Amino acid sequence: MNFMKQKFQDLDLFGKIIKIMFCTVGVIGLIFTLIYIFYTAVIMLTSDSVITDVIAHLQVTDKQFILSNWYYGNEFWLFSLCIPTAIFSFFIKNNVILRQFCVLLTAISFFIILYQYGKKCLNKRTGTILVIIFLTGISYSLLDYFYSFNAYLTVTINSMVLLGLYYLSFEEKSHPKLYLILALIVTFLLNMGSLRYLPSVTAPFLLTEAVLWICDNKDNKFIKAIKKYDLKIVKILLVFIVTIFAYLAFAILGSTYNYVPRASSMSMNELSGDLVVKSIRAVIACINNFFGYDNKNHYYVYFMNTKQYFLDNHRVYSALSIDNIFNIVKIVMAILLLIFGLVILYKNYKKNNRALNLLLIFNTISWFLMIYLYTFTTSFEYHYLELKYFIFNIVLSVILGLCALYKYVATTKVKKYLIDCLIIIYIIANLYTTAITIKQNDAKVMKEKYELVNLLKKHKLTFGYGGFWNGLITHYLSDYKITVAACTFYQNIKPNHWYSDKRWYSKNHTGRVFLILDKAEIKYFTKYQTKYPSPDEILKCKGYVVYVYNKNPFLKRMQ
Repeated sequence: MNFMKQKFQDLDLFGKIIKIMFCTVGVIGLIFTLIYIFYTAVIMLTSDSVITDVIAHLQVTDKQFILSNWYYGNEFWLFSLCIPTAIFSFFIKNNVILRQFCVLLTAISFFIILYQYGKKCLNKRTGTILVIIFLTGISYSLLDYFYSFNAYLTVTINSMVLLGLYYLSFEEKSHPKLYLILALIVTFLLNMGSLRYLPSVTAPFLLTEAVLWICDNKDNKFIKAIKKYDLKIVKILLVFIVTIFAYLAFAILGSTYNYVPRASSMSMNELSGDLVVKSIRAVIACINNFFGYDNKNHYYVYFMNTKQYFLDNHRVYSALSIDNIFNIVKIVMAILLLIFGLVILYKNYKKNNRALNLLLIFNTISWFLMIYLYTFTTSFEYHYLELKYFIFNIVLSVILGLCALYKYVATTKVKKYLIDCLIIIYIIANLYTTAITIKQNDAKVMKEKYELVNLLKKHKLTFGYGGFWNGLITHYLSDYKITVAACTFYQNIKPNHWYSDKRWYSKNHTGRVFLILDKAEIKYFTKYQTKYPSPDEILKCKGYVVYVYNKNPFLKRMQ
């Protein structure tokens, strides 16, 4: 009897130690996240990163919510980082500090929503552990896409809000609340209605409700089911109608404003065994990258010759190194969360609560459609290097996997503590990866960008042309005093309207102008340089050559 009592006391003591360890790693994760947001993320800013900052600046100066002169792409970015940036720009004048503060607000929103998901699917403890896991960073890729680019954190938040509002509006036992339904429709129309999210959010959103309705009525005859569950059918039809309306709204807005949808066409790939194998390897590479196994920077995601704008974190480890041991831990967790956890949830489908099943079916359909489109089509820009499109799916998989482990594997106190220990080891591996990332990323990339801006300021140059990767970031770092209209350099200098203001290409810009050329662009430009007059002045700084013209030789090609 005394032995059993001592055993339970030991377990309680062990539980307290586990709790302290979770609190400790959580605090360390919070510190690392703050360091990344306020230091590392800013070092790796690119033109792609500061799109929302530039939009917010123009919203304030033009006094327009939807910019009439802006070339939008993919979506209108109406509920994103630009909203807090525009609001707080009246109080915070330093662009970098303003961005850091607004990214922090976005991150806080994500962690609040993440906690609510864990709490709704299982309990408060699961929600807390989920927050701690994502506070640790998980991988370089997640940190970069969430806090440097931030757009993909916004997409994740919008998608989670959409699913959460849908559940609260139609799946909770309480009667639907009108304000929640309206919020659901607004979120859908203004954020996730773009064609880009058709396979990852919109189509799974519709199909999930259809599958749930079938599962609820599989024992009933079809006609009887229709009569008994007519409200469910109305719900499906409502979502369908809202979806159609979303695309009609985007079509109307697109014809009124300068909207250029990136994912608007589809072509089928020639099916072959090699292609399928390559596609499967590609998806696995995405997952490895996300969980930090490869830890390879994503500069290959973009166009060729953009390596100089991104830090290369790819490293090769020896077999017995601590890096490799932690990578093995990450692989084990990836298998447990993404595969094993989902299998457990499907085996216990009838025991799951409604929120868990809705999330489970939605994520399964979304994964299937995303992988199918990548494997058999060339649509939606999905290919094996575009990890960013899979982030929302992986976030949901982590939520589901963790819920499965604690709901169906941790059936006893001992098993729960064993899983706790495994999660803590995984969190420590994440913290190690994040610490290495913070340590190895210094200011070398941003330093070159600042040198370019200072060179232009020194020579009192305020308007010119350059590649996309030099355009918006120069505009941003100069406090919007230097405008760089984005161009392409492949065969000739032509305007690149992707996320830019049409006024930058107008006839008003005459007189002294500059042309920024990086290492890749100057190779293209030298092939047809004789078509243009010789520059009146040539400026140089590390990584860049700047041609200065007293008269604009590019104006005709910009119209």
